[in-house]
Amino acid sequence: MVKELVYIERKRKGGEVAFLYDMNFGFSKEWAFDLCKKIVEAKLQVIWGCELRVDNLLDKEFLEEICKARCRSVFVGIESLDQHALSGVDKGYSVEELDEALRNAANIGINVDTTVMIGMPDDTTYSILHTTDKIIKLFQDELLKLVHYFLCIPWPGTEIGDHPEKYGLKIVCRNYHNFITAPKRTDCIHEILERGRSLFVMGRGCR
Repeated sequence: MVKELVYIERKRKGGEVAFLYDMNFGFSKEWAFDLCKKIVEAKLQVIWGCELRVDNLLDKEFLEEICKARCRSVFVGIESLDQHALSGVDKGYSVEELDEALRNAANIGINVDTTVMIGMPDDTTYSILHTTDKIIKLFQDELLKLVHYFLCIPWPGTEIGDHPEKYGLKIVCRNYHNFITAPKRTDCIHEILERGRSLFVMGRGCR
């Protein structure tokens, strides 16, 4: 991986940004620390990003190490800022911990992009709009830089997909090729878009 970063920066004559695509870059802290050490030793100037879990952002030591190696952006799945909806899918962290995690990243100098999931088992119109209001506040506080909204899909291999009855769900179609992850413009989503649009009209959007 370090050789590829060297290639981007030196062989491509000026490559400045890379994304290290790993579904969970922070799964093995030992591996991540070793990689960061080698990036530092190579004296690379390319900045990079990766995918992490929220609990990785609670680990200040981990964030400091990847920042030293010039990680400047991470992508995490927040999914919801409504505690009831979060608890319903066993995300393993609280809304309070999420706020702490985002502030850790911001204080260390790492930007955070995220996803929000619509249609989780315990979601309601209120929980979705509540999450959107909080997302806007996080933008205003410069704790988030980018957000993607997706529909909750019970993919095979996931807890919801393999045990839908546990969540009070019944999967009537198993042809996943017909599933979409981007929400349609329903009344609820329309209100979300309007709230988000007002944020950017005020000039407080992603910089």
